[in-house]
Parts: sequence; C-alpha cells; structure tokens
Amino acid sequence: MRKALFLFALTVLLGVGFAFDPNNDPSLIAYFPFDGNLKDATGHFGEAVKTGRTIGSVGRGQITFVDGVVGQALKLPGSRGLLLPEDLIKDYDYTVAFWVYANNLTRFTTTFFGAYIDKDLKIHWISFVPLCWNNGTMLWARDEAQNVWYDGILSKNIEPGKWYHVAISVLNGIVRVYINGEQVLTRIQINGQENLNGKLPDVFSLKPGGVFALGANYWDAPFDGMFDELRIYDRALEPSEIRALYNYGR
Repeated sequence: MRKALFLFALTVLLGVGFAFDPNNDPSLIAYFPFDGNLKDATGHFGEAVKTGRTIGSVGRGQITFVDGVVGQALKLPGSRGLLLPEDLIKDYDYTVAFWVYANNLTRFTTTFFGAYIDKDLKIHWISFVPLCWNNGTMLWARDEAQNVWYDGILSKNIEPGKWYHVAISVLNGIVRVYINGEQVLTRIQINGQENLNGKLPDVFSLKPGGVFALGANYWDAPFDGMFDELRIYDRALEPSEIRALYNYGR
C-alpha cells in the first residue's frame, strides 16, 4: 500500500500525466484472467486450486474454461468452488473486482469470499452474495469475536443469465460497491440497525493466514456460473478507475 501511494505521489510531483492502467497499476496485487488456466498473471502468487462444495472439502465436477467477457472465463459446475492463494489481502484498504455470470441463484451462495480464523477459532469473513437473506444482492460480513454483523444492501441485484461487473472498494473500512461501474451501496446495517457510516469489519489487517475463494465458503451451496477478470488492488480505487475496469476489453 505504501509503495503504491508513494509512486502515485511521485507521479503527481513530477507533473507526469497519470492514466490508470488496470493491468500495470503499482497497487495490483493479483490478477486472474482465467484464460485457460488458474494462474495469477502478476506472478505474485501461485495458482488457484479446486475445492469441493465447501472450502477444504473434496468435490466432484469439472472446472472448465469457456468464452468470457475478455478472452476466456472460469466456469464452475455448481458442485465445487475455487480456492485462491492465501493472504491476497493483508490490510484495511483494498479493491476486489470481477465479472460474474450466474446460471441460477441459491440463497447465501457466495461469489467472492474471504475469511480469517483467529487463535480463539473465531471466524471473521466477508462475502459478496447475489441472493442473501433479504432476497437481494448484498455485501455481507461477520466479525465473530466482536459479535458484529455487517449488511451492505445494494440498489441493484445480480440476476441469472447476465454478465455483471462487480467492484468492492474499501478505504479504512468505508465501502463503495459498484455494479457495472455504478455505485450501488445505498444502505448499511450493523447488527440489524441502520448505520450509513458503519464500517466493514477489519478482517485481514496484519493477519497471515487469510483464506479466499470463488464460489464456495465454509457452509453454503457452491456457485453455479462463471467468473472472469478477477483483480485485487492494494488500495481503494476511485470511481473513474472502477469505470475503466468495467469498460476494459469491452
């Protein structure tokens, strides 16, 4: 994070024009284009691996590659998910962006999931859920140690049979959620109480052992559909940069 901010500040001081390049931004942590493989194109991490119906289980069904939004996309069969490398996020400022296509939706099934289990076996997690308890799409989170539930309720829902670009931008716990380049986080509830300034729990800061997955968590049915162009940045991207991601390769 410090390196990315330093390079950005240096660019401004030198008077050099700054244009956001999604694939070469200094804050890009990981990039999974899913063009026929499960590799991180940045080279910072190893390959993602298959998991079963839940994280850590053994599953059946083929993970394949099909035509996507940009090049190829990852296709999950609805019977297993994808386990990403550990510690993709390690602080309180980050952006997660990806394309997603659902064949069908099951309540509480995740798309992007991240978690950390502390020394007392308390679980801290975030999850982007197309069909949550409110029958809509939600950024959902839980800090079990502090007994906090975070419900980020959106004005736009993911529906089956369409591609959507999703971006989650976090700056010291303040969240913006975008669907197709539009900011859609309109309501926040903390433990069921409206709180528009409520912060997303700090799941990952300085905690090695963070677990990340696509289409699977520890409890619910796995995702049936496709993912493309998963990117993770070590800073909260600006709205114009999110729109650039949405328009990239289209």
